[in-house]
Amino acid sequence: MKESFSDRIRESGCAFYQKINTVKLPFHPLFIWAALWSPCCVLAQADFAKVDAHARSVPFPERQNVAQLTRDLVADLKTEKEKARAIYAWIADHIHYDLKTGTDNHADAEVVLEKQKPAAVLKSGKAICEGYSNLFSAMCAAAGLTGITASGYSKNDDGKVRPDGHAWNLVRADGVWGLIDVTWGAGAVDEKTGKYRQKFNERYFFVSPEVFIADHYPDDPLFQLLANPIDFQEFKQSPERRAATSSSNAKEKTPLFPALSDSLDQFAALDSNARTLNSCLRILRFDPNNGTANFELALRQYNQAAAFFNQFQSDMNALVKSKKQPTRAMLQQCDTYLRNAETALEQAQQMLSRIRSGDKYYPSATTLRKDVKAKLTFCSDAKKRNSEMMAKAKG
Repeated sequence: MKESFSDRIRESGCAFYQKINTVKLPFHPLFIWAALWSPCCVLAQADFAKVDAHARSVPFPERQNVAQLTRDLVADLKTEKEKARAIYAWIADHIHYDLKTGTDNHADAEVVLEKQKPAAVLKSGKAICEGYSNLFSAMCAAAGLTGITASGYSKNDDGKVRPDGHAWNLVRADGVWGLIDVTWGAGAVDEKTGKYRQKFNERYFFVSPEVFIADHYPDDPLFQLLANPIDFQEFKQSPERRAATSSSNAKEKTPLFPALSDSLDQFAALDSNARTLNSCLRILRFDPNNGTANFELALRQYNQAAAFFNQFQSDMNALVKSKKQPTRAMLQQCDTYLRNAETALEQAQQMLSRIRSGDKYYPSATTLRKDVKAKLTFCSDAKKRNSEMMAKAKG
């Protein structure tokens, strides 16, 4: 039997769990805030009345078929932005926010994550932000649009940053990248009654980056769509205060992303695994203590250690089964596996130590840190036993 490294870790914010034997993007629940109306926060939108009316007329597809639904929505539309708008309008009007799941601190993550898959969202007609974003992304792909799912933080209507996470989308339409939050476009929770109200809101379709950053902070700075992205401390400030403190030196800054569209195009061309790694490395260059990136990379190192240890255990099991005396070469290979596992665990330990108390990943990091420490002890003991065997081995 291969060693099964720690089965579950507690996800922060809503007490969900996430298995760590595979690398996954973090789950981000959302309790939607009731946005205050502000004319200055609304972009001049194109007339999408016909597109919206068409989207509302398309019924739920049979057998939760994303491809079929998307074909029905975009078949007669000419521009990519119209296609993106039809997808946005359909989801906002047909999918309801799953308030029960979004506020359940004891729900099992595996069950919740299954419910956020596109087919499951179409079947239930409900989702939290993860499900909205997943469905939007899947439908964009089916329509031939290039999209990215962003995760990060959002603000309440009182301007305070929510401790749990949020998810939204970026999409490239007609050569232009735009920011979209279909969850917030679908409705809001009434803060007085605590009930969800379904109400279409076009304000979160292709939002200006300068407006979007007021209440959406992606973990990856590239996803701000700003040549000079702000850091998390700036995000926590009010837009007025941030503008006052940054206006004096704005002209002196060298753009971090001088060719935003090109950078996004290159990122979007990567496969899922490469996207995650690329994003995490960029996040850490921008903020070395970012909880999301440190946790994700620590998890990767932990899984890599598991792979090395499983190789070690497989070789040892084969050796026992063969009933042969181990050679020095065999034991040296086993020692290499253990040293590689130990190095990966030490790197994971270092990354986890950077996650600050109060970060949404802190509870998960605490659990994973304990598992890393336990496996480091195990590797140390195994190396010692292996060295003793090498001292007696021949050949």
